[in-house]
Amino acid sequence: MELLEHLTTAIGDLGLLGLLIANFLMFAVFPLPSQIVVLTAGYLCVTGEMSFVPALIFGTAGSFAGALLNYFVGRSLGVKLVLKYGEYIFITKSRIALLKLYFQKYGWVSVLIGMSLPSIGQLISLPAGIGRMNFKVFALSALAASIIWNFYFLLIGYFLGDTFILSGSPNM
Repeated sequence: MELLEHLTTAIGDLGLLGLLIANFLMFAVFPLPSQIVVLTAGYLCVTGEMSFVPALIFGTAGSFAGALLNYFVGRSLGVKLVLKYGEYIFITKSRIALLKLYFQKYGWVSVLIGMSLPSIGQLISLPAGIGRMNFKVFALSALAASIIWNFYFLLIGYFLGDTFILSGSPNM
């Protein structure tokens, strides 16, 4: 209960900027369940502390920006790190070549579906960058997935948020 109260207060106090920052951090840095943040924002739309469309825009911007950062980290540093340390986790040059082929062929659907799944969504951008997925295709897929993700969890928070907040369930 305490965590949800603090989260609701923090997002309420920081507003749309807080939603953007939290989503960015959770998609780029901390692979934590960002759906809790977006559910909370949906609840705050019911209470009148936020409006739905701006929450969707700011939430989407945060998760999209986080995905872009991970993509560029994977693209610029990923191959070097994998080539240097990949042998310790059984990743070879030939597997990187397969990853590149995979993301050329199936990258858009992998990003679109992957970003819509908890835990995978925050990490799919790294292999997309390592695999040198076409940036425009990546960006469009990541943007579409970010919109879907935020819309879905804002709606759940809007319609069921009071149930979670009032019950104190930590498993929003």
